Amino acid sequence: MVFLAQLNAPEPWQLTFQNPSTPVMEGIINFYYDLSFFIVFIAFFVSYLLGICIYLFKRNRTPSKVLHGTVIEII
Repeated sequence: MVFLAQLNAPEPWQLTFQNPSTPVMEGIINFYYDLSFFIVFIAFFVSYLLGICIYLFKRNRTPSKVLHGTVIEII
């Protein structure tokens, strides 16, 4: 016999949220998924830029005046 309280109980090793019972929780879950998308996008973008910087540094170890100029950094 299944009780009503056990219908929406968390399962072992559950990776996502439980089904929301209020509109507020539904909004929180939607906000979480939207925010996660942007965080993953930003993480991939920063990782890509870091990879490019490492590749260019290994190729040419002398600093460029355009990239590492004191005047450009102050401006």
